[in-house]
This record gives sequence, C-alpha cells and structure tokens, in this order.
Amino acid sequence: MDQTNSDLACALCGARLLIPLRTSTGWFRCRACGSARLLTKTNLDYTADYYQKSLEVISQAHFNATLAWRRDYLVQLSTSGRRLLDVGCGPGDFLTLMESIGWDVTGSDISADAIQAARQRLRGRLFDTNDFFLLTNDDPYDIITLWDVVEHIDDPQPTFHRLRERLNHGGWLVLSTVNYRSAKAAFYGTRWPFFDFSRWGHYHHITPTGIRSLLQATGFEVVSVFSHGSLNLRQLPPDLWNIRPGRATTWLLDKASGVLRRVAEPLCWGDTLYAVAQGRQ
Repeated sequence: MDQTNSDLACALCGARLLIPLRTSTGWFRCRACGSARLLTKTNLDYTADYYQKSLEVISQAHFNATLAWRRDYLVQLSTSGRRLLDVGCGPGDFLTLMESIGWDVTGSDISADAIQAARQRLRGRLFDTNDFFLLTNDDPYDIITLWDVVEHIDDPQPTFHRLRERLNHGGWLVLSTVNYRSAKAAFYGTRWPFFDFSRWGHYHHITPTGIRSLLQATGFEVVSVFSHGSLNLRQLPPDLWNIRPGRATTWLLDKASGVLRRVAEPLCWGDTLYAVAQGRQ
C-alpha cells in the first residue's frame, strides 16, 4: 500500500505515532490521542439505502428522543441567533425539527439522494457539500452542527478550518461522533461493528482527546466534551458468543447496564461523544 507522509500521521492531532490494529485490516491507532484511522483508501456511496440501514439499528423512539434532545440543547445554547447550518444533514430530519420552531436552516450533504429527500420536506436552503464550500457570499451562521459526520471525513482539518470561517462572532460548533473510548468499544475490541467501512463508511474512530486536538488545531476554543449513552449489556451474549440469555439473566444485565451508564457518561465512556466549541477571536 502506497502511503504519503500525511497518511502516516494522525489526521486529528497530527502525531506521527500510528501503530496497526492487529486484527482490523487498514486501521491504525494513534499513540498520542488514542483515536484510530483507516489508511486503506476507499469510498462509500451514500445512497438512500445507506440512510435507511443506519436507522434500522435504533428504535424510532430513541431516534426521536435524540433529535428532541439536540433541539433543546441548541435552543438553550444560542440565545441570540437562530441561523443554523447542518453539515451532513442527510434526509433532513433534524433540520425539519428546527425549521418547525422558527429557525433559519441550511443543510449540506454529499449524498444526492439525501438532498433530494430533504428538499421535499424543507423550505430552507440545501446544498451539495462540495458546492457549499465554493460559496463566497453566504452570511455567517450562529450554529453549525455535524451530527455523526466527522468520522466520515478522511481529512477533516481543511473542512473544520472552512467551518470556522462560516461562524458568526460568538457562534457555536456542535458535533457528535461514535466514541472510541466508550465502554462498548472496549468490550467489543476489534469486533466493534464500526470497523466495517463497507457498512458504516468511517475513516476515523475518535476519542475525547482526539476531538479536542482536531478542534484546537483548526482554530476553535473547546467549551465542552461529554458523552451520552452506554453499552447495553444484554447485547453482549448474542453479539460475541451467539448466546440468548434467559429472562433472569436479561434482568440482571439490564440492571448492570443502568449502573454502567451512570458511571460511563461522566467519565466520557458513553457511546456517543459530543463536543461544543467556538471560533477563537
């Protein structure tokens, strides 16, 4: 495999301390920030089928609750401006929710299928992501969001530099990503499902240190990094050992999952990693 010097550095923190993950072909872990990077260059088509399969792994109730939490968080965060850019907006679920409460919304995505679906639901502006970054006369935004997007960007630093330039004075960048420091990632090891690029399209698995490093390197002031959710222990027996636990065992695993969540979230071991930042003035 041909690798340039930049390929051999961590795309998040820049350290040249990558070591191969033994049983995950093409994946390397950064000794500095602990994140993992896929160095096998490949691409994934983000068709309508991709978004549908992504939703199949969670319940509709959980999906709706996550959207509502994110809506409420942004409303509390931005008290003066309601101009929102959602990068990687997909078919527009989150933008539809924000537009319904009066926000001025713009979305971008690399998927033509996703943009077409979003246009059927939204009045706000929608762009192919590459076309959006070519705009020179666009007004700045009060909030920019990237919900489960950064892990899909092979070289994220140029994108984050551009996003910082699109923020208003005092504006916010808020993102989420799967947490490589999570209890679930630790339990599953190299059997963590997100290592499957053909299914998920992830170039990076990011730790709290890794996301801080990326934001600081691209001119952001990190305000907060935290996690939500945790491992559902009842998933372990069928996923790892092909065993279906009985009713009593399931009850115990559910109780233990609740304890694990209360421990994991404050320690940033939750399944979903969030980061909140502002552009340095």
